[in-house]
Amino acid sequence: MRITHIVLSCNAYNDYWNYQENCIPKYNRIAGHDVTVITVKESLDSGTGKYYIDPRDEYFDDNGVKVIRLHKILSQRSRLIYKLRIYKGLYECLIQENPDCIFVHGIQFLDILHVVKYAKRKKVKIVADCHEDFNNSAKNLFSRWLVHGILWKTCARLIEPYVSVFWGTLPVRCTFLKEVYGIPADKVKLLVMGAEDEKVQEALAERSIDRIRAEYGFGPNDFIVLSAGKLDGQKASVLDLMEAINEIEYDNIKFLFVGSIDDRFRSRFSNNLTNRVIYAGWQDSESLYKHMGAADLIVFPGSHSVLWEQAVALGKPCLFRKYQGIDHVDLGGNCLFLTENTRTEMERMIIDLYENRTKLDEMGRVAQAKGKIVFSYKNIAARSIEV
Repeated sequence: MRITHIVLSCNAYNDYWNYQENCIPKYNRIAGHDVTVITVKESLDSGTGKYYIDPRDEYFDDNGVKVIRLHKILSQRSRLIYKLRIYKGLYECLIQENPDCIFVHGIQFLDILHVVKYAKRKKVKIVADCHEDFNNSAKNLFSRWLVHGILWKTCARLIEPYVSVFWGTLPVRCTFLKEVYGIPADKVKLLVMGAEDEKVQEALAERSIDRIRAEYGFGPNDFIVLSAGKLDGQKASVLDLMEAINEIEYDNIKFLFVGSIDDRFRSRFSNNLTNRVIYAGWQDSESLYKHMGAADLIVFPGSHSVLWEQAVALGKPCLFRKYQGIDHVDLGGNCLFLTENTRTEMERMIIDLYENRTKLDEMGRVAQAKGKIVFSYKNIAARSIEV
């Protein structure tokens, strides 16, 4: 089958990142489909956090996925038109690729009108997804009622007659599709984000775990608590977690943070680094999997990221911050939720799991039995187009 993924509602697209718009095309291609991604020219430099223009217009990545990058129209002359996300040549690309299935990753771009135009002309299966929710979007009246309630809702309603299913990538995003965009409930389903199967397998190999633990000087009796991501305003509670670890009396409970640090929090972060609280720096996707694979307990006290699903796929017991509509990571006992999200609560729950190994092992057993299946991108990619 010829599958075209449209990734034009984003600010940047980077090859080989572990986002859904990277992984689903990858596993569609592995399954034998002819796959194209139509996306933006912008990419994001992980080291500096700055955007840059990818010089390539069309190429094949190492997975055999064809990538076409489109320029925004008038992006340098009009900020409004830039925000509307109008591109040069989308309709012509669709005619050229002649897909049997189109996966629209986010409907928040005005050029979705060209997808509607193509659907009127060609018989094609279309699915779309949503990464917006009440935690990351529609936070003020302007955004809620004008940007999402009128502009993007209009785009959603125009494409809706031609879409087989709208995938919400979190339960709360399914709600967002129905309540904000007015999508019929029978067309809205949950399609979770996940983990790359081969990276999970490699990260759980004994040699990988031994190498990571040796790299940071962890002994066989050390209990490794890990958190990861970008420490910014939405994840500043990682600092409370660091302080909680330092206050725990068990010297063999160690903490490893993997990710980047917002300059606003660098001073407090550095002040909490000790022989038990260690910074692993920013790691690429493959190395991040391996670091998480070596942990005994993974804690995410900040906002949701795809690392939550990856941690469950790795079969790890987890502590997650409690958010309404983000409870799909609970597979029946593999995790606990931080309801207060205070330093005291973190300390108490970590000590409880350290002392109660039967409870910790049961959490790991549930995660290992179900996580690899539910959050396998191989399985997710297959399900995403089988409608």
